Amino acid sequence: MPNEQKETQATSFISLSRLHTLTDCVFALCLVLLVIFIDRPMEDMNPTEENIRNYLFGQLDTVLAYLITFINISFYWYFSYSQGRYMRRSDGVHVWLTIITLMFIGLLPYSNAMDVTFTGSLTVHIFYSCIVFLVGLFFCVDWLYATRNDRLVDRSIGEATVERLVVESLIQPIAAIASIGGAFIGTFWWELPLMLVPVAVLLVSRFREKGGRKANPDSIP
Repeated sequence: MPNEQKETQATSFISLSRLHTLTDCVFALCLVLLVIFIDRPMEDMNPTEENIRNYLFGQLDTVLAYLITFINISFYWYFSYSQGRYMRRSDGVHVWLTIITLMFIGLLPYSNAMDVTFTGSLTVHIFYSCIVFLVGLFFCVDWLYATRNDRLVDRSIGEATVERLVVESLIQPIAAIASIGGAFIGTFWWELPLMLVPVAVLLVSRFREKGGRKANPDSIP
């Protein structure tokens, strides 16, 4: 009987290592694809200093779009890594939530290409922001599902850690909503919330860390 229970339990969960491998591969591929959309200089271009400057300055919008998308994807990988540290098992729901999240992440290089091709397009900006919103939303839903009643995570994880990762995962969806509003004003105001994501994550982490220390003064060395 114990052997049957162990076998049933083993088949009800899915290997985390395979899921992490798939996740890392998708992130790596997306980051590589971003570089492809930066135009190379024309082979017959006369390499004078003036032509080189014109080429570089002409690529500023493309490079900025690349940096914004690279930062977004990097932070998604960071969230995936932060959550993965506390995961101890997986199941069918978690796997499909992860796959749906990766599906939207895979659209980010395409969204970036659209932004480069149709610079300043309101429709493209809203489409890009919607993708960012959906990725962050599914990250948050996946984490809430995994941590409910310690379903898939280490039972020793504290509520403060769960709440911190929920808040951090919601920063990009909130930035995406703000960027949609900014898109109606101009390109700069669309880009600004997305560029401020790293700053917001740092401030939230510092704020919650200080709050935790005040709540537990005895833990301060």
